[in-house]
Amino acid sequence: MIKNNFIFTVLSFLFLTQLTWAQVPATISYQGVLADSEGNILSDGNYDLYFNLYDSFFNGNILWSESQTINLRNGIFNVILGEFVPITLPFDKQYWLGVSIGTDPELTPRIQLTASPYSMISQRVAGGTNVFPNEGNVGIGIKTPAEKLEVAGTIRSTTGGFMFPDGTTQTTAATGTASGNTLDQAYDQGGPGAGRIINANAGPVNIAGTDGLTVTGKVGIGTNAPSDNLEISENKDGFVGMTISNTNTSSNSSEGIYFNNEDGSLAGITLYDDNSVYPSQMHIGNNRPLGSIHFSTQGEKKITLANNGNLGIGTTDPQQKLHVNGLARFDLPTGQINISTPGGNPGIISFVPNGNRRDLVFDNYGIKLVASTSSLAPSNGIRIEENGYVGINMGEFPSNNILTIQQNSPTDPIADDWTTYSSKRWKTNIEPIINAMDMIKRLRGVTYDRKETGKHDIGLIGEEVGEVIPEIVTYEENGIDAKSIDYARIVAVLIEGMKEQQEKINLQQNTMIELQDRITKLENK
Repeated sequence: MIKNNFIFTVLSFLFLTQLTWAQVPATISYQGVLADSEGNILSDGNYDLYFNLYDSFFNGNILWSESQTINLRNGIFNVILGEFVPITLPFDKQYWLGVSIGTDPELTPRIQLTASPYSMISQRVAGGTNVFPNEGNVGIGIKTPAEKLEVAGTIRSTTGGFMFPDGTTQTTAATGTASGNTLDQAYDQGGPGAGRIINANAGPVNIAGTDGLTVTGKVGIGTNAPSDNLEISENKDGFVGMTISNTNTSSNSSEGIYFNNEDGSLAGITLYDDNSVYPSQMHIGNNRPLGSIHFSTQGEKKITLANNGNLGIGTTDPQQKLHVNGLARFDLPTGQINISTPGGNPGIISFVPNGNRRDLVFDNYGIKLVASTSSLAPSNGIRIEENGYVGINMGEFPSNNILTIQQNSPTDPIADDWTTYSSKRWKTNIEPIINAMDMIKRLRGVTYDRKETGKHDIGLIGEEVGEVIPEIVTYEENGIDAKSIDYARIVAVLIEGMKEQQEKINLQQNTMIELQDRITKLENK
């Protein structure tokens, strides 16, 4: 069975002899191609074809029928419709031809008869004896027409006009130059044949009106062989380009280039000059659901603006608002880089080598330099606060001292040396420590376990030391709870205490010597 076959008409027109209508029935010469639903030409051979003429494209009435056995060669067949069943229709309205093959359903769609069959009605026109339809040219007032239609005399049209292949109808004629004429008229005056030129040597050719100009092919400006839909070409030692101008100064004025597909406007470049919404702004946009914008050089994408707003330099898949793949250099006239965040959130410069994260954090307290052994955000590190104080491993808590190291650190700080500022240049009211031994006697050395780590340790109790030597104890803001002891400064008390103790030892030694002398003298008597 042959389904959904298509038959396209190569030649179909009505052949009339010069006899009268009643004497010779009209016939239609018809040629076509038989192919299956996939466009494959059918095999050579004989096929039974059935032809019907209808008064409607769909359904309607059968006005004439005929069947013929055709011989198909190379997919082409020829028949004379009306050869066996005369066609007696008046052809004063539109008819459609239906074709079926064997017992298959009629092919769809039906074929609309062209103007040639309708020329039958010209036989009924008064004075129609000078019309000679045949398979070649048609002449009116002439027996040997040289063109498809040749008229010897004046053609008068009281209504309607001339319809052209593009579907437009010309109702007026123009002569002379192209000025004031339609583009069709200006084009036609350029000369016959393909590639006709509209000359504008005496002035520009203007296209007026609001309907614009539609071109179905390619347009060349400065070239007669455009390679794209629009090509502008000129051999000129100067600027060659395109200018888009909008002289309107209203609040909604703008100029632009837009790129559309079947979904509408998807991308474009728009310049807003006097626009009240986007004053003096240029917008470059890509409105596709996953659209992005790329800047390329030498065939490679160098800058990418992703759909989520991330900007990549050296990468087409930026993961942050600014993602630079490669080295970056900043030549700053002010010598500074400003980083600000909304809502007081910290600003972070992050580096993740081998999956281990290092951050330079800018927050409300100052600057923090932190490192982690994983890709997670680290918390501990070195903090420099805005007042100049430095904290080491203080987490998110600011330091209240010029230098603070984490309490209960798992390791103790170590250094080759540590010195303290000391000079009489910076001191007044210098007096020796008195009763140092009494101070030492009041101090209590203890052993203890740290609550935070459980580490066993030795030392002093800050509150107890503060009652004896308050100068070496630092307190919390409440002035009651001790925070730290300057153990190094106890040395001054120990020195003076040892001196006091040595004086007592010296006194005791002198007394013992004196007593020994007395004992010796007594023994010698």
